[in-house]
Amino acid sequence: MGLPAVADPSGIFAVEKWDDPQIGRTDPDSMTVACNYLYITDNLLDPSHVAWVHPSSFGGPSCEQTPLVTNALPEGMLVSRWMLNNEVAPFYAKFVRFHGRTDRQQHYEVRFPCHAIIRAVFAPAGTGAPEGRIIRTRS
Repeated sequence: MGLPAVADPSGIFAVEKWDDPQIGRTDPDSMTVACNYLYITDNLLDPSHVAWVHPSSFGGPSCEQTPLVTNALPEGMLVSRWMLNNEVAPFYAKFVRFHGRTDRQQHYEVRFPCHAIIRAVFAPAGTGAPEGRIIRTRS
């Protein structure tokens, strides 16, 4: 956004694990949406809507039942929640590398004015992912 002549490339932040081959990424790696960027920022900072707007893709009952945790960051906001012992939401089934129930983190991070990082972290249910122990298994 803004004039290219005054852009400062040093302000571009790194996305953790972006190039990690163990991490699945959706393609394309960005989206263009024909609206004011503030609408997208507002949408991404309200993952509570997933339960009723996206019930057959990203959502599910745990999206409605599990409270969100909101944290202010120096450069934006982070909204997340761990949903424990659930079925994999349909959209993510092709990315999850194990079978069975899952512990899932929804991670919505907005860096003002207009960058968003959305992470969906999946681990086999009960393996300690919310405590920081992510165990990767393959089927």
